[in-house]
Amino acid sequence: MKVLSVPIACPTAELDNNPLHIGTTYSCGVTGKAVGASGNAGKLWAEPLLGANRYRFEFSYPAESLHTARSL
Repeated sequence: MKVLSVPIACPTAELDNNPLHIGTTYSCGVTGKAVGASGNAGKLWAEPLLGANRYRFEFSYPAESLHTARSL
């Protein structure tokens, strides 16, 4: 095993911020998402990246010192 001194740079995906998608997959700046909820209320949508097969999302809420990351 080898630990890299500098992490490999990966392209950054962004949440869907197309205003034409409001009410469907629009995810940039949304609030009120519920983990495990059915339908769009429980989902965030990222813009697809060519060749990507995994995505990493980071969630933070500074008021409660919450920071978590999930790889999917």
